[in-house]
Amino acid sequence: MVDLCRLDLALPELTRVGQAIDVENSDEPGSFFRVYLLTLPDPIPLHPGSTWTRVLPALAVPELAGMEWAPTPHLASRPSEGSNFVSLKFWQVPTEMASGLLAATRVIGQILGTADRELAQAPSHPEGAYVTVVEAVTCVRPLSLEADGDDLTRCIDELLAYHRAYRLAEDVRVPELTYERLHPLVPRLERDIADPGPPQPMGITVLNHANIPGVVPEPLTQDGHHRIDQFIRRSAVHDPFVLFAERRLDAVVEANVGGRPGESVVQTAIAAEILLDAVLGVIMWEKRTAVDEAATVFSKPLTSRVQTDYHPRLGGQWSVTGQKLSPWHSHVAGVRNRVVHAGYRPSGAEARTAMDALRALELFIGDRLAERFKSHPKCAWLFLGAAGLEGRGRLGAGLRWAEDVGEPLEDAMVGWLKAYRLWREQVDDHVQRQERERRG
Repeated sequence: MVDLCRLDLALPELTRVGQAIDVENSDEPGSFFRVYLLTLPDPIPLHPGSTWTRVLPALAVPELAGMEWAPTPHLASRPSEGSNFVSLKFWQVPTEMASGLLAATRVIGQILGTADRELAQAPSHPEGAYVTVVEAVTCVRPLSLEADGDDLTRCIDELLAYHRAYRLAEDVRVPELTYERLHPLVPRLERDIADPGPPQPMGITVLNHANIPGVVPEPLTQDGHHRIDQFIRRSAVHDPFVLFAERRLDAVVEANVGGRPGESVVQTAIAAEILLDAVLGVIMWEKRTAVDEAATVFSKPLTSRVQTDYHPRLGGQWSVTGQKLSPWHSHVAGVRNRVVHAGYRPSGAEARTAMDALRALELFIGDRLAERFKSHPKCAWLFLGAAGLEGRGRLGAGLRWAEDVGEPLEDAMVGWLKAYRLWREQVDDHVQRQERERRG
């Protein structure tokens, strides 16, 4: 088993050996060390002061050629070989002392020697009673930033890789660490290579994500309370369109808050399948389709069903290679299959593309329902509501139709959903029975 917690570098103990380099007279401005303090969302029980270093041979730093990594006292030193590096040092800050950005400032006090209280030498508190702050160090070459890549990104990438491996190797049951889950305010310090003293604070870098802790939401309006009431009522009767909206929101949260593009794509794919299934199901229920006939349709694979059973009812172009559905088929269903069956880890851009494809599918289905409102008014009201109908110029027709419902429309929709659920349960039972008969 690889030891992922070896102690092999502390920045203040980096020492110069061999021939000195005259940095001041060099044609290129001197390189320097930059320190970032990254506050983790979940504490990890590493011993305070544990360090881990990754040498990056592809990123040469000539000023480091005459240096050795000076390890903790019980480990031998080794040459740097003129390569850049990322070094991670783990600090544990008891929660009664600070949390969030304040935890990072506590660590700054320890680094600079100005702290009014020493941090504990070991996580003596129960898990969750301390905050883990990572002191991430790398070398910055002012004229080579473009070639070397962004130094903060380099530090974060190595931290995420370390955390992923540590979590697996030690079976630590905390969520995967992602960029979006890091505290967005990151203090940074700098120190010249030739300066043996502590680094100097230089400011705060703000991470480019919107997952900011402690943001107070706007107070709920009366309309907001009304929407919540409607979601509660429709959720209670297992409204498939509410389930679709929930999975769509989960996809956004996984991408933008959790920072897990793979999970986002899976949730996007689930949302799309729920939507496609629900639209066809509600339309067939609304047309009083016989259970055995509906079971024959829902026994087919989704792609076959989409290409054969939607156009006769909704019109439009339903080929999975056509303009309307190819984004869903390629960027949602296709990527989801790679994630689920091959462990593929998509990028954030792929997750966003999948969500865009889902939105396009949603708009296409909404347009078709509005166009065929007279044929499927209940499905159109359940999926589009007043806002969706109004946006497509069909609200007047929808309201005229609703006048003949005989009860408040919101109450009527709950009744439709109850009736649809009973019908759909019979259809699903029939599908399962057919499947068992086929298997013998």
